[in-house]
Amino acid sequence: MSKQGKYLLVICTALAIGFIAAIYRITQSEKEAHLDSTRERKATPVERAKRTVDAFFAEAKPYYVPGIEFPQLPEVDDKTLQAINTLKEASQTQYLAKIAALLVRYAREEKKVEPTGTPIEREHLLVREFVSTVFPSALLWDELNSTSLAEWIFNHRDKLASYAQLDREIERYKKLQMQEKSELWLGLYVGAAIEKYAKDHNQTYPDSLNEVKPYINYGSEYITDESIVKWMMENVEYVRKADKLDEPGASKIPVAYDKTLFKTHQGTTVLFADGRIEFVDINKLDAFGIN
Repeated sequence: MSKQGKYLLVICTALAIGFIAAIYRITQSEKEAHLDSTRERKATPVERAKRTVDAFFAEAKPYYVPGIEFPQLPEVDDKTLQAINTLKEASQTQYLAKIAALLVRYAREEKKVEPTGTPIEREHLLVREFVSTVFPSALLWDELNSTSLAEWIFNHRDKLASYAQLDREIERYKKLQMQEKSELWLGLYVGAAIEKYAKDHNQTYPDSLNEVKPYINYGSEYITDESIVKWMMENVEYVRKADKLDEPGASKIPVAYDKTLFKTHQGTTVLFADGRIEFVDINKLDAFGIN
């Protein structure tokens, strides 16, 4: 066979293999489509409703509208609403855990803008369905807050079906709560107490946190001085890399950090010598001598 003939044979063989492969793929796709169609026809209304709800929540997430800083809950289409009603009538309430996961994620997104949360639209289909079914007493509240609703969810986790995504959302929310508390308590309470001590001691920082205890006197009806001292001794690592309040370059000199947060987050809250509080990423902590 000539060289040209060999080339033609190779090309024809390749085309034939490609054609057969394409026919096979089409055949397989048709088989899968047929199986899906058969399964759909044989499925019960509850099974179809579960698939519809699962598909909705697989994509559902808070979204943002240009010009509005707060997130929005996704709208529910008629097909999904009908599917939810079908499941509810059949006492198949696993979907409530999926709503809960979305509400916790929504509250977490809101916390990034407003730490105390904001009023949530109780007439939103998902909010109304969840609250009226699981948490009806909230309907009597003057205002339904996203943070309050999220905290109710993870305080009553046992009332909802097993759902891994909900557990992950609760864990993320709790981590954000820990960070917020750390920033508030380390700065407002511990940092202020350290500064008070220094002002009473010739601008010099204390040798240890034990010397700071008498300067913590912010207790109220909700937060006692004892609870602040306890939190400080359990969670704060005092590094005192500055000697005095007016130390040059104070904005870059760490005084203390949250050692508990350091173990659980990708970074930690740091109190600097100028009184500033900042959450520092784990990759940047070495620069401040924290490791």
